[in-house]
Order: sequence, then structure tokens, then C-alpha cells
Amino acid sequence: MDSRDEERFLLSSVFVGGAATYWNAAAVVEAEHFESRAHQAIWRAFGRVAEESDPNWVLVWGAIEPSERPFVKEQGGEAFLHTLATAPVSRLVAVRHAKNVRQLAYDRAVRRLVNQAAESEGSIDVDSLIAALDDLRKPETGDVLMRDALQEVYLKAEAAKPIKAFTYPWQEIQMGTRGLRPGWLCVWAGETGHGKTATALSVTLSVLNQGGTVLYDSLEMGAEELAIRLAQQEGASSMRLLSNTAGPEEFNALSKLIGDDRMQRFRVERAYRVEQLPGLITRWKPNLLVVDHLGKLDIGRLSRLEGTTRNSWYLKALALKFDIPVLCLHQLSRPQEHKRSGDKPTLNRLRDSGAVEQDADTVCFVWRKREETGELSRMGQFIIAKSRMGNTGALDFTFDGARQTFTPLDGRHS
Repeated sequence: MDSRDEERFLLSSVFVGGAATYWNAAAVVEAEHFESRAHQAIWRAFGRVAEESDPNWVLVWGAIEPSERPFVKEQGGEAFLHTLATAPVSRLVAVRHAKNVRQLAYDRAVRRLVNQAAESEGSIDVDSLIAALDDLRKPETGDVLMRDALQEVYLKAEAAKPIKAFTYPWQEIQMGTRGLRPGWLCVWAGETGHGKTATALSVTLSVLNQGGTVLYDSLEMGAEELAIRLAQQEGASSMRLLSNTAGPEEFNALSKLIGDDRMQRFRVERAYRVEQLPGLITRWKPNLLVVDHLGKLDIGRLSRLEGTTRNSWYLKALALKFDIPVLCLHQLSRPQEHKRSGDKPTLNRLRDSGAVEQDADTVCFVWRKREETGELSRMGQFIIAKSRMGNTGALDFTFDGARQTFTPLDGRHS
């Protein structure tokens, strides 16, 4: 959708809906988000009319600043306003168009910043770039008074109701991160083959054990591949299942899982665009959304940096909007030096965008040692690299590839 077309749809929706529709949309978008100078002028005029005690959209032309009228005249002047006011649109879609206008404005600004950084002489100041990108991602405004927010906290404290959070299957990780909390984006990152999907499945089973429902957006594996991973945890051989030579162990494992009520609360989808996820969440109402993985989400025509930044922000927004935790897997960039390939990962190795670190409430790494032969060791660590309201730290484990399970070195199994 062309940004100016989206802007015209928004303006027409407000013309149809009046002042109430304007205020709903104005909570999302500002005049500066419009690409067209004419549309900016009209939006500011809407605001002036809406502030009147008796708003009348007939007065919009008169509310346009004289200095901005030439921009509107270039589009047709009052005749252009008439086409906007008579377009066959609905006021009910105004907020949706406002969000689209705002997202398009953000995309343009990201491209501009990244291009400026790329064209600058010398090395790119990544910290400054990320800070500038973060400034662009202003959250939507709300109408909550602080008094009301304080009262809500008071009532929740008085009722002493448990928070709708889910615990991790590993006690040390739970204590360090405070668990999977509503509204949180929890990123689990690692190199290829270190066990990210096995980690996500362990967390999924933990949430299912606690009575929750899980929506798993699997972009790298099909549902049957995930089913085989689950069967491995019950003693099945992936090699025999994949080669159609299943024996009693495989049939017993599969039968056990098929009859497991938890599997009724575990749904696998394949949504490559973040814009598809709100509809799926609304439909299935999960207690946890798992995205496997961030790098597979569509970035459209944006660069990898821009697209990852946008998708990371969108996932955090989804967590807040639907008040659920989002667990997102993410790839690590390759070490720049071969001699460092065995080093433990750090936050600066999150691939494609430092915004992932900023958006995430917790960042944990799945890391396994690499032997001198190049093979991955069974020994490894879960590393808490960032924890909002928690602590950083690490948990040693051994990984059983055949069963896709982790055993902490204190003897507990997951």
C-alpha cells in the first residue's frame, strides 16, 4: 500500500466519523507521521476543529493555516477536501489506517537513519544509531491517569491474586528472570545446533504442565518435525521415525502423546509476517506465544537491520497488547575470529539489530562447548545475559541429543 493512499483513507475515515473518530486516531498518529505536506496540513486542521465545543468538519478548510494552504491547493484545494469527505470508507477502520500511517512513517525514518549512517565517513556509531532508532519507536498514547494506575496496583496488592506468569522448568533460570511474565518479550538466542528449539519445547511443556495454552509459530520446522522432537523426549528414535522403521518404542511414545490432554492446548502455526500474529492470538487466545525464530519473519522491502528492528518492536508490542509473554528464538551472529568460536556469547552478538536487546525484557543464551574436533559437547550453559527486575547468571547442563532434553548439573531433569 502506498503511504499517501493510506493517508487519504485515514483522512476520509475521520471526515466520515467526525471528532470522536479523530481523537481515537490522534492517539496513534501525529501530523509528522504523514508523508504528504497537504495531508499534514489537513490533519492539523482536523485537530483545531475537533477542539471546538461544537466541531463541524465543514470548517476544515478555514482551519488550515494560510502558510499551509498552498500545499493543499496543489492537491485540488476545497475540491480535494470534498473528495475526501465523500469517499466510501468507514469510520470503524480509522485507527487501523492510523497505525498503518504511523508504521510507514517509522519505516521511512529507519531507512533514512540507516542510509545516513552508511554514507557517513568512517565507522558507524552503532550505539548512536540504535538510540536514534529507539527514539522513533514511541508507544501509542493512552488515556490512563496515574491516579487510576496507582489505584489498580493497590487493588491488585489488596486482593493478593497471583500474577498470570509461568515458570521456567529450570529453577535457577526462573529465579534469575522472574519467569515468563505477561507483557514480556523473552528472547532465547544461540548458534545453530546449540539447542534453541529443544529449549523452546522444554519451556512449552512446562507451560502446558501449568495448565496454559501455547501458540507456536514454527518458521523453520514443520509440525511433524516438532512432533518427532516431542516423541524423542518419550524415548522414540528420530532416525527410525524418519526412515519409516518405527518399532515398539516409537509407537508407545506417539500413543502416549496422542492421548495426552496437554497436546490439545498446543497449537502450531506458520505465520511469516508479524502482522498475521494478532489475528491468530485473538483466535486461539494462548497464554504463551513462541516464535521460532526472529530471523525467519518477513521483512518486506526493508534491510535486514530495519526489518529485524521492526519485527522485534512488534513482538514486544504484541506482548503488551495481549498481556501474554512472548518467547522468541533468535540466531547469534558468527564469531568474527575462528579462535573465538568457543567463547561464550554476549549481547553484542544478537544478529542484525541491537534493538532486540533493548526490546527484550530478558535475553538468555543456549550455549554448548565445542570440542577440538569441532563437534558440539553435551556440556553447556543457559546464560542469563539480560534480566529486567532479575539477575544475570548461568546454569550448567548436559544435553541429551537423542531425547532432546537438558539435565542441570544438580541432577534435576527437564
